[in-house]
Amino acid sequence: MGDLLEKAPIPKDDDPKFETWEAENSMIMPWLVHSMQPEISKSLLFLSTAKEIWEVMTFIFKELDHYQQFTVESVAVQLQKLIEEDENFAFLAGLNPELDQGFKF
Repeated sequence: MGDLLEKAPIPKDDDPKFETWEAENSMIMPWLVHSMQPEISKSLLFLSTAKEIWEVMTFIFKELDHYQQFTVESVAVQLQKLIEEDENFAFLAGLNPELDQGFKF
C-alpha cells in the first residue's frame, strides 16, 4: 500500500498490478475522506486517487503550518513589546519622585 501514496505511477489497465492498485486505492480513499471534517472532505470528492487526496492535503497542511508559525511569531513579538513596555513603566514608577521636584525651571 505504500506505493499508493508514493511517486509510483498508476499501473495501466492491462498491467497485472492494476487490480491490486485499484482495490487498495478504493480502500484508502474512503479512509482519507472519512478521517476529515465533512467541510474539508467535500472539496476532495472530485479527486480520483488516494494519492491526489494525499498530495492536496499535504499541501494544505504545509500552508497552514506556515501560516500558524507566522501567527505564533507575530503574537510572540507583540507579547515581547508589551513586556518591555511594562518593564519600562515599572522602572519609571520606581524612580524617586523627589528628584523630579528638585529641578524647577
